[in-house]
Amino acid sequence: NVTAQIAYSELSTRWTFPALNQTWKTTVATDDVSKTGVELQIVLFDTVVVAGASYYDEDRDIFVKPTGPADEGAAVQAWRWLEDTIAASTADYLWVGGHYPVWSACAHGPTRALVTKLLPLLERYNVTGYMSGHDHCQEFIDVGTGYPVHVLTGTGDNCCYSLSNAHRVPKDSLK
Repeated sequence: NVTAQIAYSELSTRWTFPALNQTWKTTVATDDVSKTGVELQIVLFDTVVVAGASYYDEDRDIFVKPTGPADEGAAVQAWRWLEDTIAASTADYLWVGGHYPVWSACAHGPTRALVTKLLPLLERYNVTGYMSGHDHCQEFIDVGTGYPVHVLTGTGDNCCYSLSNAHRVPKDSLK
């Protein structure tokens, strides 16, 4: 339960989950001598709010893909927050993360709402990369210069789903 995880942040000194959407910046040292650093900004975005829920239907023995947000108003607010946040970033490296992947060659495949709406935002605002989970596999997708890389690492419970959707990611991008 996500609400309980957010509430637990108030009780625990080691658990930090302040909100469904959150961002922070840090300076990363790149040179031990000069201590010159670059700024990294991480933006975490609740993709379930904007894409809808996905679940396993035990009666039909299938995974049901997200079909749209349960609360359209919350989805509009989340999209607005994300675009405002990444548009305002001045970080040297800007990474966005969410539960669902944009692209996935594994069993769940790409997430339609993220391909159509998130991907153009990532490209427009020169986001360095997008990190996700959901599919139980590990992937690195690099479409090429000028586009964000996609890192999927969804092996927390078990590994690995088949590459049954490899044909649905951009050609030659799966590394």
